[in-house]
Amino acid sequence: METQACSEHLFSAISSAFALIACSDAELAESETERFKEVLRHAEPCQGLDLDALEHDFLELARLLLTDYEQGRNRAFTAIEKVKDDPESRARVVAAAQVAIVADGALRAIEERVLADICVTLGMDPDEH
Repeated sequence: METQACSEHLFSAISSAFALIACSDAELAESETERFKEVLRHAEPCQGLDLDALEHDFLELARLLLTDYEQGRNRAFTAIEKVKDDPESRARVVAAAQVAIVADGALRAIEERVLADICVTLGMDPDEH
C-alpha cells in the first residue's frame, strides 16, 4: 500500500507549488528548474514513482503557467488541494514552495503572495510561513 509520504498526489502537489512560485514572475529561470531537480533528487525515495515523469510534469505545468496562467493556476491548486488533509504532506508542499522562492536568488512580493495562497489552500495560516 502506498504511504502518503510517497504518494503521487504529494509529489504532484510539490511540483505544482514549486511551478506556481517559480513562474509567478512570468518567467522560469534555469536556476529554478535546476533547484526543482535537486528537490526531487533529495526527496524520500519512493517505489513506483518516476522522477523523470515528475520533472516532465513540472516543466509542462510551468509552460502552461507561462502561456495560460489561469488554466495553469487552476490545475496547480487542484493538485495542491488533494493533500490538504495530511499534515506531513502540507508541510512538505510549503517547504518546497519556500525553496522555490529563493531558487533564483531573488525574493519577490508576488512569490510571497503565491505562497500565502498555497497556505490558504492547504488550510494553513500564511502568517506562520
